[in-house]
Order: sequence, then structure tokens, then C-alpha cells
Amino acid sequence: LILALAACGGTSSDPPSGGPSPSNNPPTANPIVGIGSHSLTPQDLTDIHSLGITHVRITLYTAWWEADEAYRVEWAAGVRRAAAHGLRLLVTVHQVPTDWTAERFGWWLHDRAEDIGYAIEVWQIGNENWSLPGSLPPVEYAEFFNAAKYAVQKAAPHALVVALHGGSGHGRSFLW
Repeated sequence: LILALAACGGTSSDPPSGGPSPSNNPPTANPIVGIGSHSLTPQDLTDIHSLGITHVRITLYTAWWEADEAYRVEWAAGVRRAAAHGLRLLVTVHQVPTDWTAERFGWWLHDRAEDIGYAIEVWQIGNENWSLPGSLPPVEYAEFFNAAKYAVQKAAPHALVVALHGGSGHGRSFLW
């Protein structure tokens, strides 16, 4: 189990920038704690659950899904196990084959969301995309993101689809 712990600095009701706390949001006793994991085996999930962790970030390696049936089976089973444990999942979709179009990626992601999207709360499209060799330029990334957002929300309307943070290089030009 590869872990990267992150905990917010206060409770979910802490006011932003030191402003007054809204009266309709009573303070909670426990901060939200999330973890990144590259494995969702039964033992991993038992360990995660025993720590009181409720949010898990996992990666869906597109190229591995396409190339390896064992990866597909275990990844989907891990997502289902996590859902059975009541965990809230953020999936980072990563390593899209270089010969794919945005439309192909969208339909591929639609099929994943249709199959297991009920268990995934947030889909993050890409991971530090613009700082890696072979990365997509911002305009092309936007095409992939829009195709992904449409496809996921068609298959799993409850899901949130988010863009990556940008990394180095093109990030600022894409955001502005």
C-alpha cells in the first residue's frame, strides 16, 4: 500500500480567511482526512477504514487498462470493494494512449463511468499533464477534458469532473 496522507488543517466548518462561521454549519469533531492509494485490496481497505479515512484518491492508468486484463479486473474490483466500505473516491485518469482522439477517450471513459461510476464521486482528468514528456498542450487538453466531462456526466450524473492543476510550462496560459 503506497500512501500519501493529507488532512485539512481544521474542521469542515472553519471559515475561510478567518471570517465568521456560518450559523447553519455547526463545527464537526473530525477533520476530513484523505489518502492516495495505488492499491485497494481487502487488507488495504481494512487498514484505511481502521484509520477513519473516508476519502481515497486512486489512479486509473488508461494504457494499463487497455493492455492488461488482470489490471482491469483488479482495478474495478478494488473500486467496488471501496464503495462497499463506504469510501468516497477521487479517480485520476492518467496515461491516455498518444494515438487516441478526444472523442475516443470520451467514449472510453463513458464506458468506465457507466460500469463503475456509481462508486466514484470525482474524476480528475490527467495528472501533472503539462510537465511530463509527451504531454498535451493546453488547447488539446481542453478538448480531452470536455469530452471526458460530457461522457462521465452522461453515464454518472452525480459525478464531479475536475481538471488537473497544470504543472509547469503551459499551466498559466491555459488558465488565463
